[in-house]
Amino acid sequence: MDMEEPFPLRYDKNAQNYKIEGEVVQKSSMAKKEYKNVVRSRLALQDGFVSLLNEGVPVHKITVSLLCARSGVNRGTFYNHYKEVIDLASEIEQDYLEEVEKAFRDIGILNHDARVKLFRRVNDIIDVKRRAAVAVAKCMPYSFKNDLQNKIEAVNRKHLSLAAVDKNMPPEILGELMIVASGIATAYGALILDKSPLTKEQIATSAVALLDRFDSKFKEN
Repeated sequence: MDMEEPFPLRYDKNAQNYKIEGEVVQKSSMAKKEYKNVVRSRLALQDGFVSLLNEGVPVHKITVSLLCARSGVNRGTFYNHYKEVIDLASEIEQDYLEEVEKAFRDIGILNHDARVKLFRRVNDIIDVKRRAAVAVAKCMPYSFKNDLQNKIEAVNRKHLSLAAVDKNMPPEILGELMIVASGIATAYGALILDKSPLTKEQIATSAVALLDRFDSKFKEN
């Protein structure tokens, strides 16, 4: 019989904090050891889930017991983080998109140098996350591909729109910019799922070049 964790610790992604027996505990007030254990166990479960999928185990055959055995954690730890196994797929997808959005937010996209740095960061994130993304795509190929592409496009649109507002870009040019955002998202979506004829470097170079063109259009207006 599996031993339960010493207390039920659950992560609230919306609130960005942890709850122990219903009480909210901010990261800053949590003992470092306990916080590291939370992170370690979630990463172990994600890695175990990805490994099983990459070995060809169908998602419907990945039980909590099998996943925990592969991940080296107990069932109590699993249920502190997730309700069911498929929740891991959504978390992996969301973690990737949060990192991409953070890159847009931290670096910006207002000038050439920022764009070069931004897409280098995006490519670095893809290198780290591709194994997980491809694995998750195996268990829900159509919904994952569509969700991933739509969310990447939404991130692009959101931050490119903010950049356009900062530059007071005319509405007709903003419309063209949104089409470019959609194309960049499509290219990266295919790349992540190993379906692209382009390399990540080629996509990044093209993305920067396309966005640079809008600087001259803006000046013309």
